[in-house]
Amino acid sequence: MTNKNSYGTRRDLLPKFMKSDAREGDFINILDLDESREFESISLNRFPHASAGTIEWENTRFADRSSFTDEEDGARKVSELLTNLLRPESKVTIFWGTLVMPSVILSAKSAAEHSHEILEVGPDFWVFSPDRQLILECLQDGQLTVADIPKEAKNN
Repeated sequence: MTNKNSYGTRRDLLPKFMKSDAREGDFINILDLDESREFESISLNRFPHASAGTIEWENTRFADRSSFTDEEDGARKVSELLTNLLRPESKVTIFWGTLVMPSVILSAKSAAEHSHEILEVGPDFWVFSPDRQLILECLQDGQLTVADIPKEAKNN
């Protein structure tokens, strides 16, 4: 799923709060290619994928699916889901819909508080919670899907 030559080459595209030296007390870890692949293998890669790289939900169980009408609505719903599903101190990994932006680990609280900035720079993204073993997929077409991570990888 990742390419050595392009992965993480555009850190400048990350939301400003992820690049700032003053991160309001939150530790933000920008992952290298090997770290990102490791997290992908225990989350995203356990799901079948559509040709566009999104998760293929047609024959896959999910816990919740909703839609949003615009960026503001999407940011609010992402924030609500993260706040309702995860403990504030839980660490989450964000994978972007483009490989040029590196995957990032931060607290669920910070991801919820900055959901608008996250959605603004990466309208297709996935939030993985190792604690809860769940994934949130947010797509620019207005779909939000939450699912438990399967115990084994699905055949793609």
